[in-house]
Amino acid sequence: MKKTICILLCMFLFLPSLLLAVSAVETDRISVYTMHRDGLQTYWTDENGNRVVLPSSNLTVQADTPEDVGSGLPTSYYAQKVTSVKNQNPTNACWTYSVLSVLESSYIMQGFGTLNDTDFSEAHLTWFANNGYHTDSSDPTAGDGTWFSDPYAPGGSFSMAVAALARGAGIATEARFPMDTSNPPTYTTSQMYVSDARLGSVAYLQNRDDIKQAVIDNGGVAVCYYQDNSGMKTTQAANSNGVTGEMSATVTAINHKLNYSPNHAVTIVGWDDEFPIAYFSSRAKPAKPGAWLCKNSWGTEYGDNGYLWISYEDSTLVDYATFSALPGNAYDSIAQYDGYGYKTVMTIADSEAAYAANIFHADKDCAISHAAFHTAMDARNYTIYIYRNVQRGSGNPTDGILAYTQTGYAEFKGYHTVKLDKNVPLQKGEYYSIVVEFPTQKTESFLIPIEGRTVVEDLITYHFDSAPATSYVGYFDNGIAWIDTVEEDYNNTCVKACLVNTVQTTPDITNPVTLVDRTTGVRVVYDKADFDASAQMSLAVFADTAVGQQAAQAFEGKYSNVESTGYDIFLYANGKKITTANHGFAVILPIMDTNFSTIRAALVQNNGTAICYFPETQDNGFLRFATDTLNGSFACVSCDNRLDIDNPAVDNNMSLLTSLKDLFNRLIQFIRNLLDRITSLI
Repeated sequence: MKKTICILLCMFLFLPSLLLAVSAVETDRISVYTMHRDGLQTYWTDENGNRVVLPSSNLTVQADTPEDVGSGLPTSYYAQKVTSVKNQNPTNACWTYSVLSVLESSYIMQGFGTLNDTDFSEAHLTWFANNGYHTDSSDPTAGDGTWFSDPYAPGGSFSMAVAALARGAGIATEARFPMDTSNPPTYTTSQMYVSDARLGSVAYLQNRDDIKQAVIDNGGVAVCYYQDNSGMKTTQAANSNGVTGEMSATVTAINHKLNYSPNHAVTIVGWDDEFPIAYFSSRAKPAKPGAWLCKNSWGTEYGDNGYLWISYEDSTLVDYATFSALPGNAYDSIAQYDGYGYKTVMTIADSEAAYAANIFHADKDCAISHAAFHTAMDARNYTIYIYRNVQRGSGNPTDGILAYTQTGYAEFKGYHTVKLDKNVPLQKGEYYSIVVEFPTQKTESFLIPIEGRTVVEDLITYHFDSAPATSYVGYFDNGIAWIDTVEEDYNNTCVKACLVNTVQTTPDITNPVTLVDRTTGVRVVYDKADFDASAQMSLAVFADTAVGQQAAQAFEGKYSNVESTGYDIFLYANGKKITTANHGFAVILPIMDTNFSTIRAALVQNNGTAICYFPETQDNGFLRFATDTLNGSFACVSCDNRLDIDNPAVDNNMSLLTSLKDLFNRLIQFIRNLLDRITSLI
């Protein structure tokens, strides 16, 4: 009987939220696919080990695509912000040379560096992409990655480079970590997170025009192909590659007609739609002119000062990827669990939306400046939700206070670091979540990148580790149904929060008015102004006691639901500033009834709407707010007279809507208390 009562109460209490939880993967709605390496290339298998082609996963560019016609792009182009040719030999690190060449160009083109002083370390990236596995428990990504006695020998892939850079392992400079190919350096885990620049975004491209545009925008595109002499021809002819500006007596051109597996990576830095067929070997002449100008990593003695041409029609060209860089101070640290990117995708079918989420713990006062995540499909709209004060262990990453939302569009599959329009403050000790929503069609299968299970392939162990109640994938079925990916043994989702340290400043309050709660020690200080809804004001909340600090946290947390229009809230705890945030309020108005015995208040937006929520159900009566418009009276819930004020104001009456809302909130709280009481008796 008691259990029946509990079940009925749970259904009544949580039905309005429409948030469901599932403990096992529904096989008719969810499928799982795993990535495997084949040299530089990757392929996918289903749960039975059969090879499959995922939607938008075939990255081979066709010789003639509709996008090539009338695109408006030039017939030839040579990027100018390209760093010098290097020599990887005898290491097998072509993949890191290719990736970092693009990132160097992107860094320079955005004005963060120059051709003379921008040089990123291939040694650092190669080492920590292949040797990222460690067991330092202070790092949430501990237990993820691989380990080789010689990380410069086994080669790698672009996905491995992306995983390391997204983890924050680099981008480091050559000056800090120089590459000596004759005696490659070794590093320790303490050197992993040295970052002189940051990974911004990664886009995996499929058609020729997108590749050309990426060369223009980022200075290059990394690509894999099959390198051998059978399809290569060196021609004695005058040629200017347009990059070094030097004339050369040789032109090296490559084309293949057979589908060899790629064994080398280079960087596309230009193209020529009219590159002559005559420059290619008679054994593999393309049907039409046109080729990519590629920067190699075999020194300047190779090809045309270190460059070669690869036909558009080369059948071995795969995995076109472009990268953008951020400055090293774009953020201070990363909250994350995926230290080795993703090796698995979970497909969501028959759903109106798909979700990826992680719950993190704030180990210091800080703020979220960027959200980062992977996508495995092209052309996706997304919405980022950030929740604070999340109840970890509830099985629901949205079980908290919605603090921020932001929408965007990911044109290409890849990795995305999204700059938030405003920083979201966090306080040490709280749990918070990043939830990314992707609208979907019920007729499609949407791919969510997740770490996957630890596996051994070709004597290489790919390690993945995770903590419980941290990562979730969701689908929409009359509400959001959440799958705990850790509980399902697929480890973590690939969602991150990029954090900046909180700057200690003093609020600019020139004409202060103060509310003081004598019991909790909370002081609310704001600029004095007339009752003008268009006025801009500043507010500071000082919490001088533990009780007051908790009240101040809730105070700020409620206000952070509203989009920013320039109102600053400053929070202090025991004399120390704990966070700063921008909020969409213009005025805070103290309100007292005619005998000055009761305090009431309202925050007013620029449009004249009073939107104040704190605290919705609070027995101590510190401050209660409701929602109404300015029409001669304010809709506020009265508080007791424990507050002192130095600026009396006018009286007002609470609206019927507010009364009903207050009654509903009290009813919900009563049911929650009753449920807790009954549960304790079982």
